[in-house]
Amino acid sequence: MKKTREVFDDKEFLDMSNEEMEQFINAFNDYTIEYPAQDEIEQCIENLRVYVPKKKSLSEEFHKLLSRGQIEISYINKLYWILSILIFLITFKLSINMNVNPYKAVMLIGPIPLLLGFIEIFKGKENNMLELELSFKISGRELIVSKIIIIGIFNVILNTVMSLMFFKTGLDIQLLKVNIFWMVPFVWVNFIAFIIAKNIRSCYASLGAISFWILFVSTLFKSKYFVEKIMYMDIGVYIAIAIVGIYLYYRTLKKYMKTEIKNFQYEE
Repeated sequence: MKKTREVFDDKEFLDMSNEEMEQFINAFNDYTIEYPAQDEIEQCIENLRVYVPKKKSLSEEFHKLLSRGQIEISYINKLYWILSILIFLITFKLSINMNVNPYKAVMLIGPIPLLLGFIEIFKGKENNMLELELSFKISGRELIVSKIIIIGIFNVILNTVMSLMFFKTGLDIQLLKVNIFWMVPFVWVNFIAFIIAKNIRSCYASLGAISFWILFVSTLFKSKYFVEKIMYMDIGVYIAIAIVGIYLYYRTLKKYMKTEIKNFQYEE
């Protein structure tokens, strides 16, 4: 018994004899547990199966995010909506008055309003409110994705309307082609900007991406070789590039929603 006390190093260890200890152990050895039959186990599993949440389809998940995004519309600064519309109207007016190639105009302006929207999308993070949002039943990241969907749809509508306006002017343009020309940079530029914005302050990412995009496209448009290449590239190639970008954007947003925020710290 002395060795037992030394092993446990416990001052309050009960001073029991070896015979008493053996009786104590035998009492537990004689204790048996009756296991349920296999059919009872299966029945229990079936009864609990109704409480297991079903995996939602893509359409159901999109509808849920869209519904949440509609609620978030009222929290988005009204100046953003007005500014986005003005950007498209001014671009259209200048393009007509200055005889700018419509394909160039839609390619240049297509991604900009959504890039600007990242400031509104990540507003909770910018204002140190993301931790509060994460305490809600709806996660902060789902709110961000909901805003991206709503603002993205708004920008798709604006780009489509501007393409139709160019088409209605009687200019020699193809409606499908002019829509593809804004769709490709719209998807890819905003996809890259989102990856940057979720890791650094979104206002810097938005303004930096807008400045870089305008400078990049303006420089490329000065090259006749580049202009000829993009103008006469097969439309199927553009569609394939757009589809790949949409798929990658979808996968990134899905992963972003499921990723937990670790080591959260307020930004100074």
